[in-house]
Amino acid sequence: MKIRKKVLHVLGQLNIGGIESWLVDFINKTSQDYEYHIIVDRPEKGYYEQHLIDLGCKTYHISSPKNKLSYIKDLYATIKIINPDICHSHVSFTNGIVSLVARVCGVNKVISYSHSDRSNFYKNKGLARKALINIQILLTRLFSNYKTAVSRESALCHYKKVNGVSIIPCGKDFSDLVRIEEKLDRKEFGFQENDFVLVNVGRLTAVKNQSFLINLLPQLDAKYKLLIVGDGNLYKELMILVTEMNVEHRVFFAGASKDVLRILRDAADLFLFPSHNEGLGLAAIEAQAAGLPVIASSSIPDEVCLTNDYYSIDVSNPSLWIEKIQTLCNKKMQKSVNYDICSGRYSISNNIRSVIEIYNA
Repeated sequence: MKIRKKVLHVLGQLNIGGIESWLVDFINKTSQDYEYHIIVDRPEKGYYEQHLIDLGCKTYHISSPKNKLSYIKDLYATIKIINPDICHSHVSFTNGIVSLVARVCGVNKVISYSHSDRSNFYKNKGLARKALINIQILLTRLFSNYKTAVSRESALCHYKKVNGVSIIPCGKDFSDLVRIEEKLDRKEFGFQENDFVLVNVGRLTAVKNQSFLINLLPQLDAKYKLLIVGDGNLYKELMILVTEMNVEHRVFFAGASKDVLRILRDAADLFLFPSHNEGLGLAAIEAQAAGLPVIASSSIPDEVCLTNDYYSIDVSNPSLWIEKIQTLCNKKMQKSVNYDICSGRYSISNNIRSVIEIYNA
């Protein structure tokens, strides 16, 4: 009987998000070959946690990295218990601490995976916080023997270099777009057939900038509706903004959903992506795979543009967003699943090949 390698993934949470959705797809496809353990630094059970446990994963909850000493102590003790062959860390700048602790625990293969571009976050911090971040970047460079990132921008942010960093975009299992033929009814979300549905997918956090979209709606006529898929700590604040803008009847919060691909394919007309920054922007790739045109912030990495119906506009110019939304609405575009994207660079199978190559090196 083949002995499976133990792989430890270190994350901040297991709720719906880009990293977490990728990890679920990844483990769904590879759980027969590896024994997976997952450390998260939040006490609550995440949205995906039971699904991962059902796949055979073991999960562990430890202290938040906000308390560095408790985090390091818990991390060390848990890694010692697990005794993994591979440590695969996904916690941004904290990858440095994870890499150091893993090596002290005797883990020979430590992979840091950078999923975001937090350059603006770094720029806005004081000298003391910048110094701490720089120390963590140095630890990552010293103690992780495999450095990976989802994009060039993400690599520069987390390693201060691109040379020696493997650019491995997060992959997505697009099979639902093809396998599930049954269509979702947009009336489930309160929309009518003649409505033009704008959609955004992402956590309800400041960096995702959903407030920008809510502020656009009063400048568009009543047929334009906004569907926001995701949850997060800004839900109440965004609901207040919806009321203040008097667009309660035009905005629908769908919450966290496992049916994102089908919602994009069946219930939406245009994907809007106004994030202040993204490591890659997998949601915009999903939208293009589902056949949607995309308007995205100019902060999104260029490699996300995969079709001729992708438009990059700075969020400092909302009038251009309004103009482009109206133009695309009047164009009456026909949607169809983009099979090239579904099987291409951003497919989960392509991502798995790249990651497994490192696991088995």
